[in-house]
Amino acid sequence: MFAGVAAGIATLAADARSEITSSGADVSLYKPENGPALNIFVGSHVHEYLTVQGNYVWNRNDVTLTSVRATDSGPSFYDAPRASSQHAFIGDLLVYFRERRSAIRPYLSAGVGVVRFQTTARGGDRVRNATLPPATPANIRGRDCASATLQTRTKRSVAPMDVRIMRGSRASRAL
Repeated sequence: MFAGVAAGIATLAADARSEITSSGADVSLYKPENGPALNIFVGSHVHEYLTVQGNYVWNRNDVTLTSVRATDSGPSFYDAPRASSQHAFIGDLLVYFRERRSAIRPYLSAGVGVVRFQTTARGGDRVRNATLPPATPANIRGRDCASATLQTRTKRSVAPMDVRIMRGSRASRAL
């Protein structure tokens, strides 16, 4: 049986899209900032080459949603800062390619779990001739709130390795 905590920096990928048509041009951007991340894990070595592990993963990132539209009727835009966080419970199966006593142990990890995403408006929205995207799924149903929550199932796979730093210890893990 083992347990541990890994802390680090959560880096999300930015994204953008543009569309130009005969009636105008649209540009949308998603700009995330780095934020804190935490992974708490507990597991058990079922066999020399097989381990089961449970993880709780949390991260928080500030993001900005930006949209610009240029049409014959004039320009419109919004710039909407948001605070975003994720809580995940994931069960993993780790398959090692070397014995436990090896100094370097590459492994394949695959798992399934539940992830809860939440976003909250941070204020400071800049808007001109545009409608901000809904801050919550509730807004889509006609209510006005300043935060959104989405819960979904997930699956993941990674291929990191354990490295023994000193006798009796191991360091590794991919968040």
